[in-house]
Amino acid sequence: MRPSVGTITSIQRLTQPLNVVLVY
Repeated sequence: MRPSVGTITSIQRLTQPLNVVLVY
């Protein structure tokens, strides 16, 4: 299964705010 570039970018956008919350 090869994830499309769109899904990768969308996942990164979703995980970025989560990482910020985890840092705090």
